[in-house]
Amino acid sequence: MHANSGSPSESTGCGSAVLVVDDEANIRRTLRVCLESRGHRVTCVGSPHDALNEAQRQVFDLAFVDLRLGTESGMDLIPALLARSPWLKVIVITAYASVDTAVEAMKRGADDYVAKPFTPAQIHFVTDRAATLRGLEQREAVLRDELARAHPETTFETRHPGMQRAIELARQAAPSEAVVLVGGATTGDAAGFDRLWLFLAALAVVSAVASWRVDTRGATTPDPVPLIP
Repeated sequence: MHANSGSPSESTGCGSAVLVVDDEANIRRTLRVCLESRGHRVTCVGSPHDALNEAQRQVFDLAFVDLRLGTESGMDLIPALLARSPWLKVIVITAYASVDTAVEAMKRGADDYVAKPFTPAQIHFVTDRAATLRGLEQREAVLRDELARAHPETTFETRHPGMQRAIELARQAAPSEAVVLVGGATTGDAAGFDRLWLFLAALAVVSAVASWRVDTRGATTPDPVPLIP
């Protein structure tokens, strides 16, 4: 699968697609054995160039990146990988651990940090944590897609000045959890009824983006927000 042509593979606590980038063959072998023992699919490379080629050819969930790759920098590789695969979880590995390098790696987009020499338990821990985070992000994406299909965005246009004002006021209140008070008589007053109808119509348009509590009875709810006087 081409990395830019589809979504990342489904990730759970095991079975993630992992890219290992380290210029030391023994580190690559150690990580391969460690990760494959837990059911992960592992691809190992020794340079940033090869890493970017693999990221272009395959979809990865997780990458272990050494900060020193011969004469090249793993730090610079992090944003390059993320540009190709924004969902990728990057774990930095290095023998030159320091607070400054850890902070810089996180700024570049890394999700975790492991110092050499590391133990299998450490690798399993950071891998499981990254896979769990990736799984949560995938679930969120699925829920967003389902919500978008269930409630497609509606475009509402009007040239009526009163309706335009009602829609704008409704949009201003939508992000909040404020109690909405619609003032004016609802019986025996055509102007008051028109104001109520206009606002409730506007409310129906934008209410999908927030939870609403609407009080049309008057000032019986504490501290209402008067949107239409």
